[in-house]
Amino acid sequence: MAHAPPQHDFRRARSDAQKQERRRDILQAARLHLAEVGVDGFAMAPLGKAAGVSRAALYLYFANREEVLLALYLEETRAWLDELAQITTADMAVDDYLRAVFSSATRRPLFMALAPRATSLLEGNVAVERLIESKRLSATLVDTAGRRTALALGRPLERSVQLALALFALMLGVSQTLREPTVDIARLPPDVQAQLAGEPPIDAFVRIGRWMVEGSR
Repeated sequence: MAHAPPQHDFRRARSDAQKQERRRDILQAARLHLAEVGVDGFAMAPLGKAAGVSRAALYLYFANREEVLLALYLEETRAWLDELAQITTADMAVDDYLRAVFSSATRRPLFMALAPRATSLLEGNVAVERLIESKRLSATLVDTAGRRTALALGRPLERSVQLALALFALMLGVSQTLREPTVDIARLPPDVQAQLAGEPPIDAFVRIGRWMVEGSR
């Protein structure tokens, strides 16, 4: 039997610490809601219900659904880069680093769902103050990614930042255009099988990424 979500009195969350705790509660509920319904089905009313707060109270913390999703995206990006820092070392083989980048990112379905929409859908529909916060945090995260790339591949930092951005774009493109089949391709007609039985996404990323890395020397 489903349990009713806890009811919070958000009007009493007056201290900064309390407000941050309440915000974290909402984002945790949003994470679960997003995993269940996807980006297109994500809405404020069911989020408020899942978080155990009124819709009016929810809007004290986030002006719209895009603000919530943008906050989740930035959290996911930070967590991904933290993980990448744990699994990369100095002077890695190029293929090993590329596989670490791709596999660590694609293990995060929420990150992969939000990343292609971050600029167009999310940042384009939030208040200017939230956009500024997002861009400043994004700049920090890009610098972190560049430093990890410089460490792993032995490249100058400035060039590594640009390389990290290019690899990020490649990862999103490959993961969206070369998705793993979700059906048993043996049951499909031969001509359709031929289209689906292509190169695995991670192999395509490593192959093209290797060419990009070599070109950055």
